[in-house]
Amino acid sequence: MDFLYSFFNIFFNQFMTQAPLMLGVITLIGYLALKKPIGEAIASSIKTSVGVLILQVGASTMVSSLKPILTSLTEKFGILGVIIDPYAAYSSVIEALGDSFGWVGYTVMIGFGVNILLVLFKRWTKIKTLFLQGNIMFLQAGLVTWIIYYYFKTGMWATVFLAGLLAGIYWAVFPNLIFKQTEEITGGAGFSIGHQQMFGCWLAAIIAPKIGNKSQSVEEIKLPGYLSIFQDTIVASSLIMLIFLGGIMLALGEETVTKMAGGKNWLVHIYLVALGFAVNITIILTGVKMFVAELTNSFKGISEKILPGAVIAVDCSAIYIFSPNAVIFGFIFGAIGQFLAVSFLILISAPILIIPGFIPLFFDNATIGVFANKFGGWKAAAIICFFSGVIQVLGGVWAASISGLSGGWQGSFDWETVWPGIMSLLKIMGIPAIPLIVIVMLIIPIIQDMREKEKVETT
Repeated sequence: MDFLYSFFNIFFNQFMTQAPLMLGVITLIGYLALKKPIGEAIASSIKTSVGVLILQVGASTMVSSLKPILTSLTEKFGILGVIIDPYAAYSSVIEALGDSFGWVGYTVMIGFGVNILLVLFKRWTKIKTLFLQGNIMFLQAGLVTWIIYYYFKTGMWATVFLAGLLAGIYWAVFPNLIFKQTEEITGGAGFSIGHQQMFGCWLAAIIAPKIGNKSQSVEEIKLPGYLSIFQDTIVASSLIMLIFLGGIMLALGEETVTKMAGGKNWLVHIYLVALGFAVNITIILTGVKMFVAELTNSFKGISEKILPGAVIAVDCSAIYIFSPNAVIFGFIFGAIGQFLAVSFLILISAPILIIPGFIPLFFDNATIGVFANKFGGWKAAAIICFFSGVIQVLGGVWAASISGLSGGWQGSFDWETVWPGIMSLLKIMGIPAIPLIVIVMLIIPIIQDMREKEKVETT
């Protein structure tokens, strides 16, 4: 008995609370469910664990490289600097949860289970989309785990249950919300978008026809070739961070930056810091690329045994091929919106200064731009993406002020609108807010189904 107790204690409290190891186990189970050879299943499990470890290394390095800048900003000007980027938020969650970070893996499993159950009972829930973006699920689960723990100081199982419930319903409901619009964009490709700006895409599809003309597509506009450099993640992230971090470090002054640089030329250090951000993003994306394919296949293996015919929610970039000009168009106008919003914060001496990150700046606005262009043409894409950029920054201030995290917040549209709203309810109402949030989210697909049936009957 002592041996069994020791085994289960080590397995559940030490092995399974380590995110890389726990996700490796999930991958192994999924591959075995697909009846893959045992050697392939073990190899995929190892690659998943190593990929998550690489991601953690990149994220922690990013935090350590940016912390001196943010600390100096606070000390010199009394301003809290917050980077709006999923991996900056991930790094902040790792730091905030500390030894409890392993809880996040359980939140992922519970959330995925909730998503499966909602699809399994789609006759009543009207939900058929299954969120299969392993890296995105992990990033979001980390934030939701922290949110629950921060507001309620609950123990492990209460925290992961409540966090998994909220995350799982979000993963199920919001891709379902934009499935029909995604079908129109892709010509019936049979998938939905499962990412971080689903609510933003839905709003874009609803608002676009009212402010634009979908016959005037941005795809008919010829864009200058030099803008294609922004399609390269390394180049775009380096340039963007050079502008924003460079501007902040110039404001800190030569003496402060030289001290940070350890005696190197301060201007050279600024440039190296911007390039270093791109290096960390590359490390992070390398880890993501390594484990996401394995984890997605694993989830697919688990779900196929239970949910034949479910609609899979995939990465937002899957729709870019259907409207490539709208991708660049959305990015440009989203960037303009973000830059002006940041300038506004500086002008009013706001206590929180938002530092835009490349991932929400590009992927959010590019994706929303595709939806806006499809249903309202270039005019709608320009206006909606501009305001998307503004919302990302101002919503980031709102979220950062109530998140309890320092240094980073998520940055994507849904996490500057939907989730700060949820956090505000939790702050005001406490745990009783959770049943209310659950009910409201679960009503959304039912109302959507009723409206679609009314349209069919009318036509």
